[in-house]
Amino acid sequence: MKKHIILMLLVICSCILFPVLAFADADINYDSDTLYLSVSGTFENSAGKAVTLQVIKPHKTEVDVLSASIDDLKNVFANIKETKCDASGIYSFTPFKISGDSGYYSLRICATGSDPQYFEKAFLYISPTFESDTLEKFCNPDISEDELADYLCDGSEILQIEEFAAYNEEERAEIIRLCTREANNINDIKNKIDCAIVAYTIKNSENSSDITDVLSKYSDSLKAHCLAYPVFETMDRDGKKEVSERLYSDKAFESADEMLAKLGDTLIFSAIYTMDNYMQLEAVLEIAEQWFGGDYSCYFDLKSKKTAALKIIGKNYDDKKELEEAVKKAVDSSKKDNDNSGGGSSSSSSTSSSTISVPVSVPSTPDVSSPEPPLAEADNSFSDMNDALWANEAVNYLCDKGIINGMDDSHFAPNQLVTREQFAKMLVEAFAKVDLESVSSFSDCPVNHWSSPYISSAFKFEFVKGISDSEFGFGRNITRQDMAVMLCRAAEYAGYKFERFSNISFADESIISDYALDSIKTLSEAGIINGMNDNNFAPFESATRAQAAKMIYEVIVKGV
Repeated sequence: MKKHIILMLLVICSCILFPVLAFADADINYDSDTLYLSVSGTFENSAGKAVTLQVIKPHKTEVDVLSASIDDLKNVFANIKETKCDASGIYSFTPFKISGDSGYYSLRICATGSDPQYFEKAFLYISPTFESDTLEKFCNPDISEDELADYLCDGSEILQIEEFAAYNEEERAEIIRLCTREANNINDIKNKIDCAIVAYTIKNSENSSDITDVLSKYSDSLKAHCLAYPVFETMDRDGKKEVSERLYSDKAFESADEMLAKLGDTLIFSAIYTMDNYMQLEAVLEIAEQWFGGDYSCYFDLKSKKTAALKIIGKNYDDKKELEEAVKKAVDSSKKDNDNSGGGSSSSSSTSSSTISVPVSVPSTPDVSSPEPPLAEADNSFSDMNDALWANEAVNYLCDKGIINGMDDSHFAPNQLVTREQFAKMLVEAFAKVDLESVSSFSDCPVNHWSSPYISSAFKFEFVKGISDSEFGFGRNITRQDMAVMLCRAAEYAGYKFERFSNISFADESIISDYALDSIKTLSEAGIINGMNDNNFAPFESATRAQAAKMIYEVIVKGV
């Protein structure tokens, strides 16, 4: 037995010392009811190879691992296991328990051989004893705020409330007083503490910007307890400022729960008041229906919502009843307007004209006097736009709306190339909303990457179809022709319509891919996109951030 342990230790050390030639992933699942951890995964080209798993205890370093003697094994490793890959390179370890103190453990898996593959991940283990003791203390009203605060500080790393521990004793006690002391698990406790920190910050804020910062910082916990919070993430700078100023001027709440109720109302009313794009209203009313328990089905059932929406947005509402009545009144008025219009308006058409179906129409000739969307505030300008002044308006406007972001507060990087996933995110932000339930079948998109929900949403809305049935083209720079195709689809989804008021041909039109030609001609003849030098469109040239911003902006300008 001792010889087997020594051999396994040698394998472990070799896993660490080998250069990492290939990375892999693993499925790690912890069953909180049975307390068993299951681990499985795949190593490429590793049929029949031995696979070693080691679970390293909290606060143990590489020095501890490499220098561990046989007698030290139990002090360094919580578990060591072996298995083999099957013919497909799939491995699976028998479920096992973690026995030890709560903390961050390191899980390491290595497939040995001439081409070693290596996986490592840190995970938080919370012992049943720690969880039960913490829940008991947190929910016990007989334990004082000071005593509970001290206990939570001692376990702040495990509870992931390090920010709470950073407050002084008096502040921590006040945060606990604001907190609702009911919880079902450790995560509930974290969320309740975070929400109480938000309430404490609002009550003690010296300016409204402090409130904006704390609402952004604790987004995950606020989402868990405020159904209306997602509205905040869709708001531009003016909307968030309105929310913060309203909360700053009215701090009449005595608990985190009261703050959350006030926050939800404020988010919805502020969003509608500051909204300048009617297409955003439906998403806000969907959330309002859940939050208020109201009924806005009359609005959702409208085939064309623009007229009604313009009668609703930009107004200040005081309560849910007033909003519900305003929606019904706007819908009734919109229906009467449509009835009086005789069933529609006439418009010229041509069998050779290609359009994107939408409720609005662009004049048959360019109208340079048409009002442009408002520009961002002056402090939204970037210092590196001198080489792309033609896109400055577009960049400022889209940044102000939260559709795109700068690299930092003063740099936009207009000439940096755009990847396919980055452009998918821009389109979803501009013309739809993220659908967290959506899925895609692309095999080359990392599941846990920031872009995953945007790619799957864009796939669901048919903005993107991928470079093949199974590949999205993740990480590739997007070409100008693919950008035009995806933008055309997004505009169609959002309900835009563009007339072709000119007949444009590019010198390199013969090399434009068949699937992209109609989209390029539709957008170019509507004045949305332009060619490059010498009347070439350059379909296979990679697009820049400035070009992406300009194209999206032009659709918004000419379609609304």
